[in-house]
Amino acid sequence: MDFIQAIILGLVQGLTEFIPVSSSAHLVLVPWALGWASPGLAFDTMLHWGTLLAVVGYFWREWMRIISGFVRSLLRRGPWRTTPGSRLADGDARLAWWIILGSIPAAVLGYLFSDFFEELFDNAAAVGGFLLVTALILTLSERLGRRVRNLDSMNLPDALLIGLAQAIAIAPGISRSGATIATGLARGLKREDAARFSFLLGTPAIFGAGLLQLVKMV
Repeated sequence: MDFIQAIILGLVQGLTEFIPVSSSAHLVLVPWALGWASPGLAFDTMLHWGTLLAVVGYFWREWMRIISGFVRSLLRRGPWRTTPGSRLADGDARLAWWIILGSIPAAVLGYLFSDFFEELFDNAAAVGGFLLVTALILTLSERLGRRVRNLDSMNLPDALLIGLAQAIAIAPGISRSGATIATGLARGLKREDAARFSFLLGTPAIFGAGLLQLVKMV
C-alpha cells in the first residue's frame, strides 16, 4: 500500500463510518475492485481510531457524566440505588453499566475468533454476502420496532442483545452501527436513543480492538 492508497481508504472510512453501510466492508471491497493489495485487519482497525476520536470529541461531556455515574455507583454499591434526597435512580450510572455489559460479547467473540475474522478481510465474496445480511437486519428492524422507549427504560436484555449485535458486526460487511441501532429499534427504543447508545457502546469496542492490534504489531 502506498501513501495515496492510504489516503483514499481513509476517506472511504470517514465517509462510510457513521451510516449503516459497514465501513469495514468498503475497506475490503474498494481495494478488491481497484486491484490493490488487501490492507488487512490491522490497518482497518487503526483507521477506526480516527473514528474514535470523532465520537469521543462529540460525546465527551456525556462520557464525563457516564464516568462520574459509574464512580457513584461503585460508592453506592449499585447503579440502582437512589442518590440522597432523590427518588430517581442514577440514569448515568445505569447507562455506564449497560455499556460495560454490552461490551462483553464483542470482547469475548473478538478474542476467541480473531483469526477467523481476520481471514474474512481477505474474502470479498463473504463481505458482499454480509452486506446483504446488513440490509436484511435494517429492513426487519424498521418493520418490527415500535420505537416508543428511551434510554431510561433500558434493561439487561436490551444491553446484552445490542452487545451481541455489536459482536456479530466484527465480521466485515455487517455494519456495527446498523446492527446495534437495528437491535435497539427492534427492542422498542426510539431512533435517536438507539443511535446514541450505539455510538456510546462502540467507543470501548473500537478502542479495545485498536489497542489489541497495536500490541500485536509491536
